[in-house]
Amino acid sequence: MALQAHEKLAGQPFYTVLRFRADHPDLRSAEMAERLSAQTGKPFTAAGVRKTLERARDKFADMLLDEIAQALDAPTHERLEEELIELGLLEHCRPALERRAGGN
Repeated sequence: MALQAHEKLAGQPFYTVLRFRADHPDLRSAEMAERLSAQTGKPFTAAGVRKTLERARDKFADMLLDEIAQALDAPTHERLEEELIELGLLEHCRPALERRAGGN
C-alpha cells in the first residue's frame, strides 16, 4: 500500500507497473508497454517499462526496509540483515540494504 500511496503522491507509476509485472510475469516489456498504455491511457515504451520496473523494485525494497527497521528495537545494519535472512528476503533487498549502509 505504501508504494501505491507513493505513486499517487509522486505521480510515478511504480505500483501500477510492478503490480502489472506480478500479475503478468511472462509478458515481455514491449507487450507490457502496449497493454499498460491501453490500460492507463498513458504512453509506455518497452525501455520505459524496464526502467520503471527497476526503479519500482528499488523503491519497494527501500520501503520494505523502512518497515522492518521500524519494527526493530535497534535497527542496525546487522540486525536488518538478520531479519531479512529470517524472512527469506535478503537476496531481494540486498541492494537496498547496501544503499542504506552507504548512506549512513
